[in-house]
Amino acid sequence: MIKRKVTLEDVRNSISARIKPPFFVRFVGRPAGNLLTPLFYNTGWTANGVTGLRACLSVLAAGLLLLGNYPATAAAGGLFYLTYILDFVDGNIARVAKSTSYWGKYSDGLADMIFLVLCPPAAGIAVWHAGGSPYFIVLGFAGAAACLTSQLARNRLSFFREWMTVQSGPVSDEAEAKLKGVRTVTGWVAAYYVNSSFLAPVLLFVPEYGAALYVIAMIPAQILPEAVWLCCTLTEGRIMLNRSRRSIHEPTEEELQERRDAELPSNSI
Repeated sequence: MIKRKVTLEDVRNSISARIKPPFFVRFVGRPAGNLLTPLFYNTGWTANGVTGLRACLSVLAAGLLLLGNYPATAAAGGLFYLTYILDFVDGNIARVAKSTSYWGKYSDGLADMIFLVLCPPAAGIAVWHAGGSPYFIVLGFAGAAACLTSQLARNRLSFFREWMTVQSGPVSDEAEAKLKGVRTVTGWVAAYYVNSSFLAPVLLFVPEYGAALYVIAMIPAQILPEAVWLCCTLTEGRIMLNRSRRSIHEPTEEELQERRDAELPSNSI
């Protein structure tokens, strides 16, 4: 069976209009991704294949940043924006091909993190190697650490919410009401983070000082929003998970009865 070729109109029709994305997603990433999707889809690319390509390009960008020269640094910036656009392509292909899956969503998130985790430390190392302050390395690794820590907290919260609801029922209406304010702030932080992480790599195109400016930009673009997001996640967890549970190490009633029975002879002497 010959696969039907898709058009730009097909791609646009696969996207829900009810979701209002952040500014650069709406006016840059999404339109560019839509334009490229028919090219990738009609030449046989799968959604998971594009996700894998994004991951490889992000690793390549980190390697280029380590080289420390301007052409390599600018190329790394170009790769970021290519992977940024491809992030919309893989989702578009999945919807058009009716191949959306939980694995695709999981691997897509991992691919998103590669540039955010690898490139700030790589740029910091390159600046230090070129004679800059070692504090650039500290800032680069701080950007990566902020991203990983915040992601870890969010993933743990997701896991524990699912575990809690399976064990003892859904989140209470009272807790959900308390969570509204926290989730509103989280939405603002997420939108800011998406936009700032789009702008920061522009600095890589600045001759001579691009890598240094990019690392410094980690403070407002990545470290601070991730720190606020982490605080929101911990607050959300404190409200959501504030429910008693039975420890797996706590003896069962049967075990306690056995212990009481075992103590009876000694107590009767």
